[in-house]
Amino acid sequence: GRLDGARVSYDKALSLASRGSDLVGRATFLRGLGEAAREAGDIHEAESHLLDALRLLETGGPAAESNRARRDRASIHERLGYLYQLLRFDDASLRQYRLARELYRAGQLAVRAKIGSGDVYANRGRVGDARRWLEFALLEAKDLENTRLAAEVLTRLARAQARAGWALVVEEVAEDVTRLLADTSRSFRADRKSVV
Repeated sequence: GRLDGARVSYDKALSLASRGSDLVGRATFLRGLGEAAREAGDIHEAESHLLDALRLLETGGPAAESNRARRDRASIHERLGYLYQLLRFDDASLRQYRLARELYRAGQLAVRAKIGSGDVYANRGRVGDARRWLEFALLEAKDLENTRLAAEVLTRLARAQARAGWALVVEEVAEDVTRLLADTSRSFRADRKSVV
């Protein structure tokens, strides 16, 4: 159904991009095809497309060294980290998240790689490591003034700590999420009033 439609669209776009010399464009299409496969539940096909995109960017010469290519490589590593996390390949997942962070040290992508690392450690029962990565992610999300991402990090932090039986800390995190969402709501209403 939807995956087949996405494949046809991406295959056409990839065919067009392949006629030119836009390696980054081809890699972007492969990454998109990988995402479509993941959303359809085909993890192994997703991995194949993401690895093809990564190989293309890593062997692409000078074009592969552009800021866009570095960001795309980081994004692919982050997505591979998530795929391996789904498969419970923890070491492979952590490696991919680390590679993403090394390539792209700031911004939402770096925060997502830190969240992923925190999730892997939480799943392993290593709550202290999980908390450390999630707290780094929270600080960066707040620096980005991305309240939705900060709320996501706080939720993951509460989940990780709940697994360890840290009820008091979970209550504090829940209060932080409530406060953050209330601040966001007030800010949104104020912005709307200033526009009207």
